[in-house]
Amino acid sequence: MPQIAVILAVALAVLGIAALFQGARVKLRLPTAFVCFGMSMWVVGGSFLSAEGPESYATLAILLLGVSTTAGSSYVLMRKLLENDVPTPLPHLIVIVLFPILIAIATLFGIGIPVLENWRTSPTYIFQVIFIYGHFSAMFLVATKRQRDPSRRIRTALFVTEIVVLAAVVIETIAPHYTHFAAAPLGFLAAWAARWPAAWWQAPVDADELLESIGVFLFVVDDQGRLRKWNATAANLVEAIAPRTALQRGLYVEKLLGVTLPTHDGTILEFTLGGGVLRTECQTHEIPMGPGQSTIERVLMLRPLKSRLTSTSLTTPSGELAGYDPETQTLSRRSILDKLEAANVAVRLEIQPNIKSVLVDEVMFVIARRLESAFEYVEWGRLDSWTFAAAAPSPEDADHLADALSSIEGQPIDYGLAVTSKVSIELRFPQENGDSFALRVARTRTHEDDGSWERKSGG
Repeated sequence: MPQIAVILAVALAVLGIAALFQGARVKLRLPTAFVCFGMSMWVVGGSFLSAEGPESYATLAILLLGVSTTAGSSYVLMRKLLENDVPTPLPHLIVIVLFPILIAIATLFGIGIPVLENWRTSPTYIFQVIFIYGHFSAMFLVATKRQRDPSRRIRTALFVTEIVVLAAVVIETIAPHYTHFAAAPLGFLAAWAARWPAAWWQAPVDADELLESIGVFLFVVDDQGRLRKWNATAANLVEAIAPRTALQRGLYVEKLLGVTLPTHDGTILEFTLGGGVLRTECQTHEIPMGPGQSTIERVLMLRPLKSRLTSTSLTTPSGELAGYDPETQTLSRRSILDKLEAANVAVRLEIQPNIKSVLVDEVMFVIARRLESAFEYVEWGRLDSWTFAAAAPSPEDADHLADALSSIEGQPIDYGLAVTSKVSIELRFPQENGDSFALRVARTRTHEDDGSWERKSGG
């Protein structure tokens, strides 16, 4: 057994023992220890594997026991780190615990491996491959949830983990007797990550993704009802309700908004603004925080409904009451056509879905909210299912608006929605009357008519 293999095996075993007695989260100790123990056995078994094959059934049994233990425990640990102690279903957990033992016993007695030299084509090894590759693939899927985590350390840990697993897969294909050296860092990574668990508790990606979806008023509150985070649209709402209140963390949201926070999805909340009432539908999401999910943060999503709002300093989410499109809360087709008849320049924003499963009304609702948030004094109307339009005072204003539509606060208008957007400027012909111009702007177009999905000027 090579000296480096002995050092690695002992070091990983010591880390596994230490993991059983250290760490702030008890639920991380067992999976972390088993990753280290499994990796230690993997190194021991792999050191007795040559290019010609294993030395005996016993060394092969140690190898398969170590690899399967590492794969199953790594999946469990990744879920506990990234999904706030989400429990593994009991049947799956039983499989993770028993499979390595059964595969090792079967290998030790040569069950399913009649010829040791041909062990890689044996039924026992095929079952082993399905188990380990299935769990490493599942681990990759769990890791993708935090690929854009705000913490560089977490992103680095995930990236290195994925590189180590991929390197082990590649080496297993071309030089399998060296795979254990490529995979050994998994044990050290597991022990390292488990020693700073607090950074994984906060579930920042879940909250940040919600805060980036500008389509609704979003408030993140702690278990005492105190404000922690909010988006720009929510800040506008608070400014309209309580203009003298400086929005900051620690404020009690119920006092701030003047409503009782709902406990059920679908609750209607009403806010008196100016000369009318803004009605919203509330959806809530709970995010476990801290050891053992002892603390809960709630994300409140208030989606504006058709309102009786007349005047307020808030960017009106519902447009005018007359000629109102109930799905996107922008001007209806008839209302925007009336405005286009009196204009000489118009801007069209067309949306094309990239996949069939895109829901048109939900996508257009989010885009409408982004438009209203970014362009406070522009009145948008919905010409058809996938098209918005607005009248512009001049060609220069239309050009500025078209340029701004390509990126709102550094992100395109269609960010994260599985759609593609295209902006076009329409100019009224010298002898064209208002009705003809409006109908020309509103004409439904196929993508072939436009030639491409690049911004262009028309008229």
